[in-house]
Amino acid sequence: MVAVGADGAVRWEAPFPDGVEPEELFAIGGRLVALDGDTAYGFRATPGGRWSPLG
Repeated sequence: MVAVGADGAVRWEAPFPDGVEPEELFAIGGRLVALDGDTAYGFRATPGGRWSPLG
């Protein structure tokens, strides 16, 4: 997953495990949720940090 700023520059990247190709992406309460079939992957931002996968 990659975020691109208005100027076209990459702001941050968060890799998915090999073989995961999310079909949908949702922003829910300050988190990003990506769906790949029956599996959901959650991401959150920490103050001063980039988005990172939730454990």
